[in-house]
Amino acid sequence: MKWYKLFIVSLWLLGACQTERVLPLSLEKILSVGEPIRDINISPSNNSLWVVGGNTYTSGFVLKSDDGVTVDTLLTTGKALEQLIQRNADSLLVIGYDGLRYVSFDQGMTWEGANDPGYAPLQAGYWFSYKRFVAVAGEGYNRGSCHVADSLWFLWDSVQQNIALYDLGWEALSEHLIAIGAGSGLLSRDLGITWEAIPMQGDVFIDIECQEGQCLILGFSGRRYIYNGNSFIRVNGGMSKGITGIRSMSCSDDGKCVAVGDNSLCLWTRDFGKSWIEMDLPSAQWTSVQYAMTTNTFYLGNQKGEVYRLVFP
Repeated sequence: MKWYKLFIVSLWLLGACQTERVLPLSLEKILSVGEPIRDINISPSNNSLWVVGGNTYTSGFVLKSDDGVTVDTLLTTGKALEQLIQRNADSLLVIGYDGLRYVSFDQGMTWEGANDPGYAPLQAGYWFSYKRFVAVAGEGYNRGSCHVADSLWFLWDSVQQNIALYDLGWEALSEHLIAIGAGSGLLSRDLGITWEAIPMQGDVFIDIECQEGQCLILGFSGRRYIYNGNSFIRVNGGMSKGITGIRSMSCSDDGKCVAVGDNSLCLWTRDFGKSWIEMDLPSAQWTSVQYAMTTNTFYLGNQKGEVYRLVFP
């Protein structure tokens, strides 16, 4: 190919890449609560927006907004809360630092709580049935634990782990529970009673999303694995080199996912993690993202306590 033809092709490719990178977006700030956002959730019954977070050792909160404008404070705590898990419209559980856990069976109007200061911060949980709940904890690299409740909410069986654990995923077809964390992860075939090591390495894995017989696992520095119910397969390529600081990921049912993180980082994939497009967003330390159950709409939270609604074309 002659040099000028190569130059023209290069310009075309560059233009195509830039078109992808500056894909038109609709971004609107809808809430500002003044404390770090750690998790965002959407009610499956009425699309209410739930927000949890707080400052690590001084405060925690559960907020609810039915209209994206007004906010009701439903719970405050003395330590930060990390995740809200909904079983149905009425039943809610929140977990966080110092083993904090609060459950509500009336849409957050009243709560029952407990804490175990010896735990690493509770990071993620999965609610299987009315009383069956599994949670994982993690701090740093090698301080972690797994917890199972099988009879009463606040009497848990706990097992210390030599790995900090940061998220849980449920692969429904194989009925496997996957816990991921600092440098590796664990797999349970019996709803959290026993765990075995899994063959992943090379990153602090921070988020897992499962759908249609497979789970996408994403690391702080962009390392990815797909679990298909039988094996963990490394995903290569499809993401710019040098990516780091990923903090949260959320996916729609059709495989569109958004990942956010430090220094305004925002990535979008349309093929369940094989290839990613970098998005230009306002300067922020993004801490949480949640699919809104509406086509191409996601909610983003940041360290300043702001919640944005992001809509892709």
